[in-house]
Amino acid sequence: MQVIELNAVITQDHEIHLKLPDDVKASHAKVIVMYENNLKDNTKRLVNKWNKFFASKSVFDDDFLAERDNEIPQEREFY
Repeated sequence: MQVIELNAVITQDHEIHLKLPDDVKASHAKVIVMYENNLKDNTKRLVNKWNKFFASKSVFDDDFLAERDNEIPQEREFY
């Protein structure tokens, strides 16, 4: 099996068109596509969004359950 490296452009239709050298006489080939993934950039952007969210001032007080000791008035009679 022979190996050649070709550069290609991925179209908006997610297609790749390859032009093989004239000396390639095979009728079948295995194509491996290696591409740069922008996932790392997307992950960084999401992490920055979450960091900003957690760094922002909380909408809750330090003790957001401060009212838990205040009993809710009962509208029924206790016997």
